[in-house]
Amino acid sequence: MNIFVIGAGVAGLTCGRLLQRAGHSVTVYEATESVGGRVRSDYIENFILDRGFQVLFNQYPAAQRQLDLQALQLCAFDPGAIVCVHGRREILTDPLRDRSWPDKLAAGLSSAITPLDKLRTLAFAVEMRSRSIEAILAGDDESAEAYLQGRGFSRAAIDRFFRPFYGGILLDRTLQTSAKCLRFDFKMLSDGATCVPLHGMGALSEQLAAELREHGALRLNTPVRNLLCDGSRVNGVVLADGSEQQADLVVIATRRRKLRG
Repeated sequence: MNIFVIGAGVAGLTCGRLLQRAGHSVTVYEATESVGGRVRSDYIENFILDRGFQVLFNQYPAAQRQLDLQALQLCAFDPGAIVCVHGRREILTDPLRDRSWPDKLAAGLSSAITPLDKLRTLAFAVEMRSRSIEAILAGDDESAEAYLQGRGFSRAAIDRFFRPFYGGILLDRTLQTSAKCLRFDFKMLSDGATCVPLHGMGALSEQLAAELREHGALRLNTPVRNLLCDGSRVNGVVLADGSEQQADLVVIATRRRKLRG
């Protein structure tokens, strides 16, 4: 099949590569000059500047399936977090993984959260490490905040750690997102490391794009203006220069409103 993918972000690159490996003829259209979407890096005077704060959890199943993690030369952060309370910086760490005894001691003495909350966090980590992803995602769902309250976490622990930390991961500081997502990410954090590639997050996108480039399947600086439709069926695209390109299928891997009518 002849398949177009609109957008060369991580989703579009992964989709295009999988379709190409399955034997289809693939063309990935990207409006800008480079691949990666929000997962890009700029290289300026020997500095690597990622576009936005992003990290990679090396235990993500999708990352392990789609990426050559060893080739990315991942650099891991120390486990834990630094919490600012009343102008003081308090260390909270994972005693199961942190090899630094000074950090473990500082976390034990920290007043950022109560000793009971520290024990609850440790129990949470042990439980998530012992359960499969399928078990974590099974059953009814609730909000992340309700789940944490149900586990007995204090308001201070929720507001000082979980809300800012998971607000960045889940893009919602209210913690009204899925508790299943919170459990999944907590398991990924407990099972593995939080990393960035040696050459920036953009290296991830470049790795995904390599096979597509090799087969001439990437078209950069080629905005798609609109979709071609035959009744209710999409059968091609209209490029910014007005040319029409026919396809058997079209995958939209970007925001629909980016396509101009």
